[in-house]
Amino acid sequence: VLDNLQFMTFGMGGDDKFAMIDTCLAKVRQFATDHNVHVSLVMHPRKEEPGKEIHMGSVYGSGKATQDSDNVIIIQHVGKLRYLDIQKNRFDGTRGKVPFVFDSHTLRYSEISAEEADDLLAQDE
Repeated sequence: VLDNLQFMTFGMGGDDKFAMIDTCLAKVRQFATDHNVHVSLVMHPRKEEPGKEIHMGSVYGSGKATQDSDNVIIIQHVGKLRYLDIQKNRFDGTRGKVPFVFDSHTLRYSEISAEEADDLLAQDE
């Protein structure tokens, strides 16, 4: 896991921020290919309107990041509900949403059922 792209490109020099991001992405992609590994790269989204879901176009930097990625997974926050939003899956195309909660006693994240997710959404109404 590389956290995060903006930090990795800070101080690289040059005036074209997007060219630096593209260069960095190309190097990460080449590393993953050369070593047959999966690399998870954290990228922060642009600011969206409150309550609006984030989408692939919200990724800060360049469209190249989502275009070249094998997977795009976005952590969504809708009121009290949190879920992983699988927006791209190059391997078999399966997409979907995985709701989860954080247990502060065990310090772990756990998947929750669709009914539990609906209950969390109802609490926000």
